[in-house]
Amino acid sequence: VMADELTNIRANLQRQNRDAQSALQDLLSEREQFRHEMSTTQKLLEDLLVSLQWGRQQTYAPAPHPCTTTELVAANLKLAKAIISHLIGNT
Repeated sequence: VMADELTNIRANLQRQNRDAQSALQDLLSEREQFRHEMSTTQKLLEDLLVSLQWGRQQTYAPAPHPCTTTELVAANLKLAKAIISHLIGNT
């Protein structure tokens, strides 16, 4: 009886491990897609801001590309704020 219980526990642990690995893989894939889309967004925002500043004093110079997803989000937020400021006329 004890051997059967241990076998069942082991099978359950293996199933939970597979489920956890699958969930982690899904998260990593989603993160990679998010990062790719954020990088594309950054490039588009940079191009838009440079275009808006064409023929005027450049107030934006592209920085090195962010390393982490958090840095990428912060860079996109900064770009979006600069574009809004430019369009509203606060620059």
